[in-house]
Amino acid sequence: MKYYLRLIMLFVCFGFAGLTASAQEASRSPVSSRQESETAIRAAVYESALAAATGNLQLYRKHVARRTLELNRLVFEGLREIPDGKEMLAENKFDTADKFFDAMFVQGASQYAKFSREELEQRARTQASGSLTFLNEGEAVLQVGSSSLRLVYEDKEWKVDETESSKELFLKTFPFTEQTRAKIQKL
Repeated sequence: MKYYLRLIMLFVCFGFAGLTASAQEASRSPVSSRQESETAIRAAVYESALAAATGNLQLYRKHVARRTLELNRLVFEGLREIPDGKEMLAENKFDTADKFFDAMFVQGASQYAKFSREELEQRARTQASGSLTFLNEGEAVLQVGSSSLRLVYEDKEWKVDETESSKELFLKTFPFTEQTRAKIQKL
């Protein structure tokens, strides 16, 4: 059960408005212009932040990078290898990586239940209005206060990639096997 609570805290700490996220690679397809990319990035960040706060899993999955989903699959597999993690997964009937991710996402979004729709939209607008820097044609960083959010261009869309900050949190929190730790670090 202690791992379940840690997971909830991790999902609260990352993947929601204003938190650090990272990316490694993006699709090779260039976007037609920086201005169009900026508009698309800000829309993706707004929708992703609002989806995270409202628990709209379908919309959130639309805007999250494949690499972030792969990290969550590795975490699920890693938890299955450690006794407390395996017990927590069985206790909560998380028999697939998708069920695990979906439940943690919805649980994390519950912290925003007390906010009005207008407040949630304002939070999402604030995140989307950060200072944007393009690293290359397929990767950008959006700075919001002291936090940054990485975005990658994949499948002809800009996506939020939370992999690097999430890896650090998961690796600090769970006693994964060395093999799992290596896979997560390599991702």
